[in-house]
Amino acid sequence: MRYSISLARVICFLFCLLSTLSIFSQNDDYEIITFDDSTDKSEKNNEDLPYAAIKTNPVSFVFGQQFVEYEYLITDYLSIEGGLGLTFRPTLQEFQGSVLTIINTLSNPGCTSTNFEENFDFCDQQEFFNFDIRNVRVGVRASAAAKFYLFNDALDGTYLSLNLIYRRDNYEVLQVEETIDFRRTVDTYFNESANHFDYIVRLGSQRLFKPLVTDAFVGLGVRNTRENRLDVGFDTGKDTWSNESQRLTSNILRLEIGVRLGIELATPDIKSSSKKKSSSKKKKKKKKKRRR
Repeated sequence: MRYSISLARVICFLFCLLSTLSIFSQNDDYEIITFDDSTDKSEKNNEDLPYAAIKTNPVSFVFGQQFVEYEYLITDYLSIEGGLGLTFRPTLQEFQGSVLTIINTLSNPGCTSTNFEENFDFCDQQEFFNFDIRNVRVGVRASAAAKFYLFNDALDGTYLSLNLIYRRDNYEVLQVEETIDFRRTVDTYFNESANHFDYIVRLGSQRLFKPLVTDAFVGLGVRNTRENRLDVGFDTGKDTWSNESQRLTSNILRLEIGVRLGIELATPDIKSSSKKKSSSKKKKKKKKKRRR
């Protein structure tokens, strides 16, 4: 009996409370306004963060390339990056040519060719980076990447990225005279090309210093190379040296260590849209007066 009486009192109290709230809500002079401080602060912080950055490697021209990369914010932990540039004659071509010749010889130890008989083929691969007989022409470099920031907001912190890099190197190499003696021509060239496709995973750290940007990383992946090269050999049918073309394909492991320097870029359209969304949210939070 005591339990039923206490339950009835509770029900009565709740009914009175709801009735009182409904009366106040119908009062013409009463208005409820709510403010969400956390939303305003986060929006303010988002406005302070850059939405894009432009970067480059200031010393990449030494290795025969120069490019510009543009990174754009997608979400708090994701950004996309695209790059475009040119390839040309390296500044340290003698040193680089020696290193690349060693790497190329190790990755392609054989010097045989399908154009010439065995023991009559000239080992062209050892001459691929001989710039005494070869001129470097302008090529292109393009890249694309998706960067996943692990701990901090995008564009600032440690990240893991998936990178695709395309590079085309163009050359022209002196042919050989089609005589019984081996000697190069004076001004007759063969156009060569090397297309490199790099598939790289990078672990890096990018930092913002208002408005400067620094980006340092290490990467590991695979390089697929497709080349069109001059193939020189002795034609036993003609008893002379001959010039032919050959297509080569190789895959090698690639280790990267790189640095980028750049500046922050703000996107006015995004900032203006964020402000409009902020103002619209505040208007929605104001409840209109209700009349009886």
